[in-house]
Amino acid sequence: VELVIVVAVIAILAAVLIPTFAGIIHKANVSKDTQLIKNLNTALAADVDSDKTIVGALNAAAEFGYDVAKINASATDNQILWDSENNVFCYLNDGKVEYIPEFPGAKEVTDNAKYWVIDDEINTTYSTYYYGSANIDSETSTSICVETNGEDLEINAPNATVLHYGEAGDVIIKAVHASASYHEFGSVASLKVTKGHIVPEAGSKIQVLAVVGSEVTVKVESTSAEILVVVIDSTNASSIANAIKEAVKDVVDADAIKEATSDEIDEVISTNKAFADGNGTKENPYIIMTAEQLKNIGNNYDNYAYYKVADGVTSIDCSGWPTNLYLNGSFDGNGVKLTNLSNSLFYVAGVSGESSDIVIKNFTAEMNNNVGRALVRNIYNSGKTTFENIVLNGTIEGEYNMGSFYNYGTANAGGSDGADYTVEFKNAKSYLTLICTTGNAIGGMLGHGYEGSDYKLSVNMDANSGYFGKMYSTGTATCYQVMAMCSHATYTLNGVETSRYENTYASTKLDVVKPVETENGWTVENKAGASYFVVSVHGQVDSYDADGNQILNSSGITFVLDREKINPTTDVLFGVVESAEIVNDYLDGDYGYTLENGVLKVYVGNRNALSGTIRLQVTQYGDGDTILATGIVNLYKVEK
Repeated sequence: VELVIVVAVIAILAAVLIPTFAGIIHKANVSKDTQLIKNLNTALAADVDSDKTIVGALNAAAEFGYDVAKINASATDNQILWDSENNVFCYLNDGKVEYIPEFPGAKEVTDNAKYWVIDDEINTTYSTYYYGSANIDSETSTSICVETNGEDLEINAPNATVLHYGEAGDVIIKAVHASASYHEFGSVASLKVTKGHIVPEAGSKIQVLAVVGSEVTVKVESTSAEILVVVIDSTNASSIANAIKEAVKDVVDADAIKEATSDEIDEVISTNKAFADGNGTKENPYIIMTAEQLKNIGNNYDNYAYYKVADGVTSIDCSGWPTNLYLNGSFDGNGVKLTNLSNSLFYVAGVSGESSDIVIKNFTAEMNNNVGRALVRNIYNSGKTTFENIVLNGTIEGEYNMGSFYNYGTANAGGSDGADYTVEFKNAKSYLTLICTTGNAIGGMLGHGYEGSDYKLSVNMDANSGYFGKMYSTGTATCYQVMAMCSHATYTLNGVETSRYENTYASTKLDVVKPVETENGWTVENKAGASYFVVSVHGQVDSYDADGNQILNSSGITFVLDREKINPTTDVLFGVVESAEIVNDYLDGDYGYTLENGVLKVYVGNRNALSGTIRLQVTQYGDGDTILATGIVNLYKVEK
């Protein structure tokens, strides 16, 4: 009896106190939610740049430290909403919308779709900023906003309006509303649509837009949207093509709008999109099948990523290669042969000021250029850069700091005085013919270590790596097995302090025929058997800081100002130069010059270059593009 009495008393106390405690907890959570909404609206009020969309509101909140997952109500059954009509966060408290703080002049909201909930599940009453899986399958008739970071996306929402922001790989739209539609604000590799209305918005980018079937319409809202290829598979292909051509006439070239069968459409997508597959991680690298996809590496410089040539791709033609392809990440050629490489494969490897582990590996490159560009022009990475399982063949001709695998180190980054860095060669072989037409030294593996006066370069090279080609130089220049020069007299080779003057390599000397100054300008004596000349003007300039002080290690960088191929002649090759100046400005690109009335103006981009030497070089070629002679003279020396 006593035990029954005790249990009864406890039950009575629980029945009284539990609701009381629950109410106290609920009030505390409501108070916590109220404070959060006040802070979110403070963030919105402080932000004047974000657009009045759910993404703009969340970006403003992120500036105050609130990520998406934190914007959830603590009180059970309550929700934090964003009101798109009034651009404020509000509170759904016990089924009633409250504004915190209240403000006069608020527009009345009669459509629940104007309210947005932030959730990992699709809401059937309100619009949803969705941060769940990359597959959206919903019958809701409200709006859905999804923001991705490179992953693939599949959408089956036949009654909804879907907004996409961020970057995505392959986007497959099985269905969206026929008029409410899918709106693309971000960047996608491919967008394949089978049902619904598609709207590429201002600033969006679609590599390949594939229209499948006859239940699709497209409307481009802005000429700043970018669509590279449109491919159509439909019984109404002709009418759809005409509609798209009219809609995107200022956005996509009409020749890039194609028809295809069901069997062909996936091949068109894989061929034309930025990358054939992958999301750029080590486990799932971006997959490359074509030269265009290889060039797209340069569009990802802001983020470190992994790239790999697809299985089965044996050769990529690199004709007309760009001069400014930046790599921030690691590249695996997967055994591919890169042919007709007329420039550096990568102009830059790494990011100045960042220490990364960059690996470039597994390919053969056939290189032929006359601009002195090695496989990589500049290493900005202050960590370790590895060249692995690479064979280089062909010819490189240039004026300064010749090398096979790279030309310059970390001090060549704009605004940098250099950094410690390491370069590793693993089974990396060069059979290149290296031709230096100025008499400067040549390095078999690299040109100028250029680490900067306060930093060190470390080179590691295994027994399977080395230079096995042939070097040509003028004058008495000494050439080297490993490196032409560096910022110090020594560098570290396989852990041992080594003089850069060690490891010499025999070179073949070129004939020298220098241009001669006459009263009408510069001319040159024809070498017997000459088929053509290459006349070039280049500058070797010094850089200065904003206070006019010369920056250490900034001299000795050569800018090619002009290069022209002409028939052999004894006529004037370059006019009379009476004076010269260096101009820190642009002229049709980074570098260039003008010569008017004897005044030579040299434009050197945005560098603070106040002094330097401007040179004229004439190289004479015979049959088979063999060099018969070369000569270089100073046109003018500009003093600060």
